[in-house]
Amino acid sequence: MTGEAPPADAGPPPVPPAGDTGHPARVAIALPNTPDFVVSFLAALRAGLVAVPVNHGFTGPELRHVLADSGTTVLICTDRVRDLVADAGELPALAAVHAAPPTADAGDGVPATGAGGGEFPRHGGDDLATLLYTSGTEGRPKGAMLSHRALAANHAQVDRISPPVVGPDDTVLLALPLFHAYGLNSGLGAVVHHGATGLLAEDVASPGAAPLEPAVAARFTEATGRAVHVGYA
Repeated sequence: MTGEAPPADAGPPPVPPAGDTGHPARVAIALPNTPDFVVSFLAALRAGLVAVPVNHGFTGPELRHVLADSGTTVLICTDRVRDLVADAGELPALAAVHAAPPTADAGDGVPATGAGGGEFPRHGGDDLATLLYTSGTEGRPKGAMLSHRALAANHAQVDRISPPVVGPDDTVLLALPLFHAYGLNSGLGAVVHHGATGLLAEDVASPGAAPLEPAVAARFTEATGRAVHVGYA
């Protein structure tokens, strides 16, 4: 090998900012419970960006409010959502809209990282990981700022429960919307944290305050080989 060795404190690049805002780019994800949602969410975090899960059932004004308020730069969404936010004049920060997770050469202004695009940026526990918006029942939806440490702390707390709630041999039915805090971190996050298997349910009616019908639970058990535990947010 030739050339000078890199400085001892050299590391991956810092989190990339979005234009002139000074903060990492916001990537909004308005998809149902599909593999594309999971890939988009985890990829945004790994790339040092800020994931913004969005209710894909929102109306046009609700969607535009969330996208504008969060300063979303890239939107990954359903065709319905794309049509509802087609008026880009109301969303000056929005640079690109995708129907699936974009590739490294998408040309949407988000720096490519990882394979073929350099090293992943570094980020700390206090860095913003995701913006989760409220439902807006008492006004316009508001974004809750959750750091990487906050997401991890949730799992550290649950890990203290004995016997364990989730383990690597479990199959977790992810029926709650992933844009919801409980479905996102207590569901998908737990699957990732424990290396468990997640079974994505794209459109399942919630049992509400009533327990799951025994016959329905039996069907899930037969299909997955696992007992069903019904939790509530």
